[in-house]
Amino acid sequence: LFHDYLRQNLERCCASQIYKMHQRASAWFENNDHPELAIPHALAINDYEKAAICIETCFEQTFLRSNLLVVLQWADRLPKEVFINRPRLALLMILARVVYGQREELAKTMVEFNEVLNRVIDQEFALTTDKILRQKILVVGAVTASIQSDYRRAIELANQTMSELNRQDYYLAGMLSHFLHYAYLAEGDLDKSAETLSNGMQISKSHGMI
Repeated sequence: LFHDYLRQNLERCCASQIYKMHQRASAWFENNDHPELAIPHALAINDYEKAAICIETCFEQTFLRSNLLVVLQWADRLPKEVFINRPRLALLMILARVVYGQREELAKTMVEFNEVLNRVIDQEFALTTDKILRQKILVVGAVTASIQSDYRRAIELANQTMSELNRQDYYLAGMLSHFLHYAYLAEGDLDKSAETLSNGMQISKSHGMI
């Protein structure tokens, strides 16, 4: 309680200085290749645009360190308007929820950003030449189909993505293998389900993910 009292007094009497300190810290960490350290400072002063940019920048690095929960905590603090203007960020947030198995939160997020996802999947996929973005769009499409119990569509999109992945995209390959396993299982193709699960386990083990 005393700590809170001191903090509140400090914020009241030194608000301008605190704002500038967070602003400088955020800029310094971003400019020195530490976007994950810039994000809390950007959020502290409601600089949501910088926070969104840094979240996108550090997402894959954070993914490989298995700290996706941190990404979700950051993303949950951003206003919806940020995601509408940055469809990539909506995709990343959904991917993080997929990996963590947050089914209820995932369904809520996909309903909330339905307009963004439809725009990305139906329009930007056909227009973008960014291979990484195309892959993420396909992954979200596969997840969407799976949640809607359209398992054939999920299998089609997941296999399409797998065929386009590079060797360094093992984190996406492992995740897709997991969803393919359940989709094949739901369709009654036990052989494909077992094969896909085995492939996913091999990918994860070979890169130290499990």
